[in-house]
Amino acid sequence: MARGAVFVMFVVGAWVAARVAPAAPQTVPAPPATAQDANQPGAASREPGMGDLYRQMQGLVESTRKFTNWDEQYDYMIDAAERIYERNEWFSEPDLFSLDLAREVAAIPPWEFERRFEAFSDQIGARYLLDEGQMATLQSTLLREAMGMFQRNGRRIMEYAPEIIETRASGRPFTAEQVARWSRLGQPVLEDATKTFNRATRDFMQELDPEQRELVQADLDAANNRVQVVERMSREWARGEWDPAQWGLEDDPIQNGLGLADAADEPDATAAAARAYDEARVVRGAPPRDGALAEEEPGAGSNDNHGGAGAARPGATPLPTREPSAGAAAAEANDPWAPYVRAFIAKFHLNEPQRQKAWMFHKDALKRADAAERRRERLAQDAAKKYAEQAETRAAAVAEADKQLASDKTRLFDHLRSRLERLPTRAQRRSATAGELPDPTKEPEAAPSRRRARP
Repeated sequence: MARGAVFVMFVVGAWVAARVAPAAPQTVPAPPATAQDANQPGAASREPGMGDLYRQMQGLVESTRKFTNWDEQYDYMIDAAERIYERNEWFSEPDLFSLDLAREVAAIPPWEFERRFEAFSDQIGARYLLDEGQMATLQSTLLREAMGMFQRNGRRIMEYAPEIIETRASGRPFTAEQVARWSRLGQPVLEDATKTFNRATRDFMQELDPEQRELVQADLDAANNRVQVVERMSREWARGEWDPAQWGLEDDPIQNGLGLADAADEPDATAAAARAYDEARVVRGAPPRDGALAEEEPGAGSNDNHGGAGAARPGATPLPTREPSAGAAAAEANDPWAPYVRAFIAKFHLNEPQRQKAWMFHKDALKRADAAERRRERLAQDAAKKYAEQAETRAAAVAEADKQLASDKTRLFDHLRSRLERLPTRAQRRSATAGELPDPTKEPEAAPSRRRARP
């Protein structure tokens, strides 16, 4: 797979989080793998001097290795993104999916292009239940549009991206003057990215069936809503009206001047800043970074909601989805996923915000399972009409639809499980109850099904 695949504008909404939290240098598309690639037809050779620009970009991406502890930078970045989503009440299912996707992709160091591309493709494929042909179209679209974006905007990106990376990697806080300059330089890039994102998404939707298009459209609408907010704030930043809280950085130790820049003169500064950062997370209801305070904070990792990591921040809007009621559970007696979610919550002693997220993931999986069922029924009905006089061919077509449905359900459960596995803190993992979780894939059916009639 060619490098240069992951351009964050194609992570539905994740590139927006990167725009407002530039501590993660992932606004930069990766260049070709080698200088030779940059001279291939259709790449840098289309425009004189582009080869040099590609090599500069290669050096820029390699410079992200200055973030020697990417896990720590990732924690700070995702914490900032979560704050932004919370403050703007981006709690719809498409919004939370975009944040979840950002977590998945950004957890991989920015210099590991191929892993980021694969992680993004896998998550998108599972969400929209893409078949092999649709996946191939998605990947080729990503590559084509990323390279086009770079050719149009590479020089402008190089005017501000190196300073963003260098400032953060050296442990210096961002200033309002810097952000104003970056916002002015980056505005045309953001506008181009928005137009390209919408056009490419609409083109890709032509490859999808009605159920897939409906979900993509919901994600696109939510992404554009987030972009509008960012564009409005960006105009303020360009005028010098920037505050770290707008990027979710008010408790960030580096932004507060207690990070790498002061570590040499004040050895305990970084540790003290990290502790203050973790305490601030607990106050607003988020788990401590890596469970850092879990053993010290009362109620941390417990199922009661009276304080500690599980406490909701005063005035915060709660997540909308909770565990299904007893009546709903009885109506979904054929759902093996709900017992798995309950067992997962119990095993890792998830707190209230984590439980709400777990059940939201479950609700999303149910919705996708229903869409897969509808698609199977449509395929079977089409086969019944098309092969009305050909019993064996009709049966084979229906069997193929059943096989596709089973595959879709397996992928949906795998996606649900991967989303759940990112919820527990390290402290919760250490104190998890012993025992194996139930395996819904060993049930007669691996996903909910409320459609028993089969044509």
